[in-house]
Amino acid sequence: MTRAFTRTSLAGAVERLAPGMRVLLPPGCGEPSALVAEVCRQSERLRDLSLVHGIHLGDYPFARPEHADLRAATWHMSPRLEDARR
Repeated sequence: MTRAFTRTSLAGAVERLAPGMRVLLPPGCGEPSALVAEVCRQSERLRDLSLVHGIHLGDYPFARPEHADLRAATWHMSPRLEDARR
């Protein structure tokens, strides 16, 4: 069975996510930084969305206090996540 694909904006793609969902983020150089930034912009709407991830080469913007509505689960702890640990 084939499925039709349509183009959408980054904001439109993140709008398809719902509160409480789990999203797997690729780690390392595959980190989708633009997608993560848009999830953070919509974090208030995405209450309890869980971002499941490995180690990231950049920042962890979703772990900042202003995005406390988001949840994160990782299999690689980083010193940059120390303040976000619960």
